[in-house]
Formats: sequence, structure tokens, C-alpha cells
Amino acid sequence: MLVHEIERGGYARVGTAWFLRPPSWRIRQAVMIDPAIHSVEEHEDGTITVTPSISYSTPDRDDYWQGWLTHGVWISC
Repeated sequence: MLVHEIERGGYARVGTAWFLRPPSWRIRQAVMIDPAIHSVEEHEDGTITVTPSISYSTPDRDDYWQGWLTHGVWISC
């Protein structure tokens, strides 16, 4: 899996790093989870849970997303 191939609402582990692409249509690329801030729990069914909540804005600030990824399901605030 290449990072640029992660679809909207998708996630993947690349080596030891986790990359997420929030479900917002304007966010065009995946972002790496910072292990100093977030922890990732892998579940037996292949889904993940990320804690605490995830927030992301595009560099030009034309989009912002905040919410949770729980058992592979994105829930916005």
C-alpha cells in the first residue's frame, strides 16, 4: 500500500506508521498519525480504533475535519 493510494475514509499501516485519510471530500491526501498524540488499537477483524479524537485541516484551511475512528467507522463531531 502506498500512502497516496489511501482512499477517502481509509487507513493503512506503512511499516510501523499509521496513515489515515479522513472522509472529507476536500482532504486529498492521507496524514500520518503522531504516536506522541494518538494510539492505534488493531482489532481481530482488521479494523482499528484511534484515540483520542482526530482533527485535521488542510494547509490552506479550506477544510477541517474532527471526530473519531472506532472499529474502522468514522464519526464526525
